[in-house]
Amino acid sequence: MIGLTPKQYMEQWLDLSSKTNPKPPPEEIERRKKEYLAKRRREEWRQWAREQMEEAE
Repeated sequence: MIGLTPKQYMEQWLDLSSKTNPKPPPEEIERRKKEYLAKRRREEWRQWAREQMEEAE
């Protein structure tokens, strides 16, 4: 290392990471959030349905 202060190092790292992995636009973030939540709800429902079936047997 060139003798950067921790603050300078973090600034450089954040700058580099934002260039290599740019943040998606807000509407894309919202869409991904909704997709994730819908997927999770479906999984929870399937789990619940499985438990109901097992109890019914």
